[in-house]
Formats: sequence, C-alpha cells, structure tokens
Amino acid sequence: ALPDGSFITSDLGIVKALQEEGLEAHYFSSNDVMLHGHDHGFLPGALGIFEHQVFILGSLKYFSEGERLMALLESKLLNIIELHKGPLLDGGGIFFLNT
Repeated sequence: ALPDGSFITSDLGIVKALQEEGLEAHYFSSNDVMLHGHDHGFLPGALGIFEHQVFILGSLKYFSEGERLMALLESKLLNIIELHKGPLLDGGGIFFLNT
C-alpha cells in the first residue's frame, strides 16, 4: 500500500476486490519484471516504501509502464530511488527495519 492508502498490484483479481471495497487500486503488468526461474515476477516484489520514498529494484526505463508508474508515484508526492540500472527484479519486496 502507498502512504495515502492506495494500492499497486499486478493482479487484476486484487484490483477488483479492492475497488469493490471502495479502495483505490492501480494495475501494472508484471511482464517486464524478472524473477529467476520464472517467466516473470510481480511489480510489488520489486518495490519497497519507506516514509515518502519508493525504492525500486531496477530502473523504470526498462519497464514498459515505467513512465505511467513514475507519474503515479510523483502524483502521490513520493520520491523514486532506483537501486540499480538494470531491469526490474522481483526480490519479494523491500523491507525496512526500525531499530
């Protein structure tokens, strides 16, 4: 979930369920997201959010919907931090520990 309570997903069933509950959900294809041993991964597995920053395992320039995702994130006043200059990688998500 994004800080404003909206969601990004690569699953149309989840989009439908969230929208039926009156929640804002944004679908992005996962075809360009790499996952070792699979045809593709899922976009949320390549993302992590900490405060008002979105960390991305890869560069949006390698993502076919990168401009649309960038526009959405910027419209939510989120800073985008790309963690490497290659294709997006599904790492299972990015988690932050507060110690």
